[in-house]
Amino acid sequence: QWCWKHLSDTGAQSILAGRRGRLLKAGDRLRQPMLARTLARMARHGVADFYRGGIAREIVRDMAENDGLMAAEDLKAASHPVFREPISIGYRGHTLFTTPPPAGGVTLLQGLKLVDRLEELYGVGSRAAELSAVLDAIYAAFVFRERWPLEPFEFTTSVRDWMLGDRIVAEMAERLAPDEIREPVERGPEPPGDTTHLCVADADGNIVALTQSIQSLYGAKVAHPTLGFFYNNYLTTCLRRTRPNGLAPTCVPRSNICPTLAVDAQNRPRLALGAAGSRRIVSAVLQVIRQVLNQGASVQSAVNAPRGHALLNGKVWVERPALDAELLELLERRYEKVICRKPQDYKMGCVQALAWDDDGGVSAAADPRRDGFTWTGRGLPRQGAA
Repeated sequence: QWCWKHLSDTGAQSILAGRRGRLLKAGDRLRQPMLARTLARMARHGVADFYRGGIAREIVRDMAENDGLMAAEDLKAASHPVFREPISIGYRGHTLFTTPPPAGGVTLLQGLKLVDRLEELYGVGSRAAELSAVLDAIYAAFVFRERWPLEPFEFTTSVRDWMLGDRIVAEMAERLAPDEIREPVERGPEPPGDTTHLCVADADGNIVALTQSIQSLYGAKVAHPTLGFFYNNYLTTCLRRTRPNGLAPTCVPRSNICPTLAVDAQNRPRLALGAAGSRRIVSAVLQVIRQVLNQGASVQSAVNAPRGHALLNGKVWVERPALDAELLELLERRYEKVICRKPQDYKMGCVQALAWDDDGGVSAAADPRRDGFTWTGRGLPRQGAA
């Protein structure tokens, strides 16, 4: 419903419409025969067909007919996946593994270490003071990312050790006086985030934490007329000035995704999670990790719990009922505007997670803020509890 007019303007609504061209309702069956044919074709000919074969030629033809930017050379250049080594830190008796640049793992791990440091400096003694430290850590970690942008190839071992080292975290913490306004480093609203995340584990011990995205809801709101899929609009995340991640040929968009795996001292999995929600991916994952690993909360209660998020434009968001009088007073000293959001607000991101107990039992959590399901091999999918 949010996107129907935009989809109608490009003709893409036909992919999602019923027989009479109307928006489908919950419970209606969605059929996508064009996409089914495309997927069957890729199954026969391999993924290379998408980047170098017949599907690629159909994409290029569609681009040429509609003033699109993509050419055959662009598809060929994107045809090989890039494998990157995960980054990790020790945290509360666990090791956390997550994604390096261009993804958001550095910001997540810096934020986790920074909260611990700020709690020492602030002398945290209440839930409100703890959440204020979390929000300051999120703010500082994103400010650091803006001031130290880098291309993935620049993320060397020495740069990694510096960015995740105790010294830089201590310096970041010392700049955050409890009673000083957090200076805005950008203007305008924070971008929306409509990514998808899933976690899967099997009986053999394999675990997948997968975050994927076509950026906005339905991407560019444009679909290929015969192949049946939506084009992404991820180049909107490329900066419009000359610097790392700037818009240019072969540019690599910066991302906030941070699928994360926590293992204990015996290398047993304890937590796998990730999220949707642009920058709220980092803040939501950080807060769920802390509740599960620091406070011993169940994974579903940690996902359900009220969250906060600090923006780079001087505002801070907090879901009810976490925004009590004590927290409001603390935040009003530090941020230009404190915004109270409704409980389990869509804009606060969407975490999906798995957690393991000491006996190897697995619990799954789906975020009630958006669509989500949990499922085990012994039953049918069930929707996340609201």
